[in-house]
Amino acid sequence: MRGGPAEPGAAGLRAVLGNAAALLGAYALPRACTLASIVVAARVLGAAEFGAYGTAAAYAVILSIAATLGMMPLLVRDIARAPERAGELLAAAHRVKAVASAAMLAALVLLAAGPLGYPPEVVRAAALLGIGYAVGAFAETLGAYFQAVERMQVWMQANLAYGVVAGGAGAALVAATR
Repeated sequence: MRGGPAEPGAAGLRAVLGNAAALLGAYALPRACTLASIVVAARVLGAAEFGAYGTAAAYAVILSIAATLGMMPLLVRDIARAPERAGELLAAAHRVKAVASAAMLAALVLLAAGPLGYPPEVVRAAALLGIGYAVGAFAETLGAYFQAVERMQVWMQANLAYGVVAGGAGAALVAATR
């Protein structure tokens, strides 16, 4: 029927495709910015220094797990079940993540400088990256709130902005500090 109402499935399909495109953008663009910052690091630093940077980055990623504690899915669930407790739950998560992030950063520096025997520039780079991951742990907690209260558009926009800023800042820091 020409000009008539859309088929019942068409509106749902458009909504799902629109959501899929938004989610892809919220995930793909930040990763593309991260990739671009890695390419900049590789070109600016050269092979030897990029190897040291790669070591620091891998090491910081491994230890960053301690900053997030994997609590996002549970926090989303708890806030979705009891939105009136969101403030209390977010405050508690921030307190726990503050302690976990401090412990992660201390372990990161102490292990890298001590038993692992990394050179000072690798320890400094890992510490700087670790600080970034600690900040990300707090951002993740706020992301859990927006996901739980079904304000996905806000979360996607924030995720996109975070990725662009983090990728750009990462490239700028590498270029500035070598």
